[in-house]
Amino acid sequence: MKNKKSIIRIGILVSMTSLLMYFIFFKEGKNEIFVTVDKKLSRDLVRIEHGSYSINNESDKKLVTLGLDEVVFSNNKPLILKTICGENDFLIIYDNQYYTLIRHFIPNDVYNGMPGVNIYNFELDQREGKLFLNLSVKGADSESFSNIELAKISDASENIWGSKIIETDAINR
Repeated sequence: MKNKKSIIRIGILVSMTSLLMYFIFFKEGKNEIFVTVDKKLSRDLVRIEHGSYSINNESDKKLVTLGLDEVVFSNNKPLILKTICGENDFLIIYDNQYYTLIRHFIPNDVYNGMPGVNIYNFELDQREGKLFLNLSVKGADSESFSNIELAKISDASENIWGSKIIETDAINR
């Protein structure tokens, strides 16, 4: 009888420990992506990629040619988005003609080292012949980006981070 109680106690202890380990190490919250466009645009033409982009590049030519590490929204549907602590860059492309790059920085969680769950709301609208992005991040690492103008992919060799490259000689004068 005593051995049976010991086996039951050990079984319960192992089960509780396994369940705790699952929630700490394996159970991940899921980030969500929502994309809305105004009635002049089509969600089918939006592609969002996630990864890390170096600010040390000469221009965005390589960025728009190679893209980032993973596609997280394409063909009108969100895909899996796993963020990391640190720099999370998003390349937003519309109709393979326009792009912008956004960095969402996630600080390290000192308790478990894992990023929390976030909901990413990407909104594209067209005004006066130009495309604009608003991004609202809600959740563990909330942040907002407003009225970010998308650049033309054809101008990528003249841009860095979606903006015209400023000549340092002009700044030093």
